[in-house]
Amino acid sequence: MFLRLLPKAYEVPARFLTLSERVLELMEAIKGRRAFRAFLPDPIPEADLEKMLQACAWTFSGANTPTWEVVVVRDRKLKEAIVKVSENQTFLAEAPALLVFCGTRIFDILQVVSNAMLAAYSLGYGSCCVGSTNAEKVEQILGVTKEMKILPEDIAEKLGIPEEMKVRILVPIGRPNPLYLPTNPKKRTVWEITNFDKWKNKRMTKAPEVVQDLINDSKTAMDDFKRGRDGIVQKEGMMSETLYRWEEKYAAFSFPNLVRRWVFYLQLLKERKFVEVEQEFLDRSMRTVGEYESQRWAHILGTHDINSSPVVSHEREYSMEIFPNLLNEWIEFAQKGLESISSSVKTLGEYVDPSAVERQYTD
Repeated sequence: MFLRLLPKAYEVPARFLTLSERVLELMEAIKGRRAFRAFLPDPIPEADLEKMLQACAWTFSGANTPTWEVVVVRDRKLKEAIVKVSENQTFLAEAPALLVFCGTRIFDILQVVSNAMLAAYSLGYGSCCVGSTNAEKVEQILGVTKEMKILPEDIAEKLGIPEEMKVRILVPIGRPNPLYLPTNPKKRTVWEITNFDKWKNKRMTKAPEVVQDLINDSKTAMDDFKRGRDGIVQKEGMMSETLYRWEEKYAAFSFPNLVRRWVFYLQLLKERKFVEVEQEFLDRSMRTVGEYESQRWAHILGTHDINSSPVVSHEREYSMEIFPNLLNEWIEFAQKGLESISSSVKTLGEYVDPSAVERQYTD
């Protein structure tokens, strides 16, 4: 049962919840779960671990034919061996349990990983999804054999299922380090991701709301980063791995996503002639993200250590200076153009066919 975000004393037995309350409870879990890369060493009780594994066992699979299994790694030496072939991501060993998901069909595995992480959150644990590892070496460490078959060979062939069992995803689980704050991940809005009937047929009447969300999300992300960073430095100093993970979180996973959201949505508004945006600004923004990512991976693959000096310096420069400066440029631009966007929206219906908009502004 997913966690109701209420004090224990006020929890209602699951059998008394209405359907709408259960839906609300599920939505709270989906929205509330965060990715954590810093853990406390507290062991996970067997009862809690079994509940997470039950969530895995009950996961949907294509044709009700699950093609995956999970290895629960708690042995410290095994976890440290996995860290050595996973770019020195030390939090994999810090977590009291490391779930290693092995299988064939990746869409089955993605579903079971999502359920495992939601179940962990519902029990008060943090987790994250890790794919940067040498899968073959992890298989050797854990004794995962490619000959292992979940289905008879003739059935696997008929269903088009690959026969080889491979390590796919690592999920560390444990109580979150309280210094690694569970900040809002600034996900895209419904109106950014949804197309109605045809590609790029957006509900453009929501454009002012989306732009305001982008402004608010960018400001909040930068405030959250500073608040969290200041707290870590005060408690653990500048050489803390928790600080490295915090700077990585914003440089790699938060700020670039916000820049992409700005570019993709403002490019759309530009195409609709809602706002004038210099193409150079759009190109420079995406080039900044691309340069960050290519340099980051060059450093990681060059050192095989996410805590190495080149990697840490790179994350620090982009999280503290380059990305915040770029986001502030976008905020300033949008605040000036918001009135123009709102004015354009007043002439529109509920949905917008891109070709109809083009005709409207060219007739």
